[in-house]
Order: sequence, then C-alpha cells, then structure tokens
Amino acid sequence: MKIMKPFLTMDKEQKTGTANKDTLQSEWEDLANMLTAFERYFLKDTAFINSDQISIADLLAICEFSQLLFISYDVTERHTKIEAWMKAVKAAIQPHYDAAHVRVFKVQKVYKDMPDKKLAKIHEIQFD
Repeated sequence: MKIMKPFLTMDKEQKTGTANKDTLQSEWEDLANMLTAFERYFLKDTAFINSDQISIADLLAICEFSQLLFISYDVTERHTKIEAWMKAVKAAIQPHYDAAHVRVFKVQKVYKDMPDKKLAKIHEIQFD
C-alpha cells in the first residue's frame, strides 16, 4: 500500500526518519477515498466482495488491509461495511488468518510501543 512508503522511508530533505507531512496527508486522503469506494462498490449489497460467498478477492483484500495494522490504522473506523466484511472473512478462514498474520501482529505491538513511531527500525524486530 502506498500509505506505508512514507513510514518506511526517510524524508530526504529533512534527513530524518519521519514521514514528510505533506506526502503523508495526501496518502491519508487517498486511503480514505479508497476505503469509501471499496464499501460503495464492492460491498454494496453482499457479505463478501461482490458475492455472498468468500473468494480469493476477499483473501487478497483482507491481507492488504491488514498491512495497515503495522501503523495501527483501523480501516473499520467509520466504515461499518468494511468492519462487517472483515469479521465475516476472518470467521470464514480462522485459525488461518491469525496464523498468517503473527508477524503483522508482532510488528504492530512493537510500533505501538515505539515512542517516536519510526518504522524504519522495523528491521530490528526479532521473529522467533
């Protein structure tokens, strides 16, 4: 996801490990628009993406949205259809969802505990 890039790269002009605020604001706006469009077009009248049965599209999309856990962004906030959809997808594929996202959950916990929230330090995380 494009929104991750400012968190993972250094702001070259400021020579800091923080994201450029203008770039980040633009990415947040793009993400908000994408989430609204996703709800409006893909979850309009169905439990899953354009269907009442889970498909590979649901698996791919939930993995993309789950990447935002790295930065503790909750895609379900203000998006009730996405929240219901994610719950349905997770329920349909458990325990595999949790098993596949163990590292994501670990990175999320580390990020929440970082005082300066610099994901550039992500390479230092030890995975068992």
